[in-house]
Amino acid sequence: MCIRDSPEAALFAKTYCPSKISSVVDLWKQDIQKEHPITAQKIADPLDYPDEFSDLVMAAKVEQFIRGQRNSVDVPAHQYVEYNELLTQDFFKVLQEDPDQDLSQYLSLLHISEPTR
Repeated sequence: MCIRDSPEAALFAKTYCPSKISSVVDLWKQDIQKEHPITAQKIADPLDYPDEFSDLVMAAKVEQFIRGQRNSVDVPAHQYVEYNELLTQDFFKVLQEDPDQDLSQYLSLLHISEPTR
């Protein structure tokens, strides 16, 4: 990542991969420190301020859930469409309505079975 890309990378991480935002913000601050030290000091890591960035905490929960499911579940080809629909649900909205919601309950809606012949 080059200096010019650091701000965009931070926004991308915040939006699509919140678990990486701290490392990207650190790189951004290191890059800008050389020429603009005061600005670098003013760049804050949103994960250091969970009260002000509560949506980011929820987004990280959703990312962790989806990443875990993609890496741990073997879905038969005949059930891919159903599984894909499960993972394209708006889990962020679910957590906005109930921050303590256990997202794994949605997996019980998916009954992975052997294909019928």
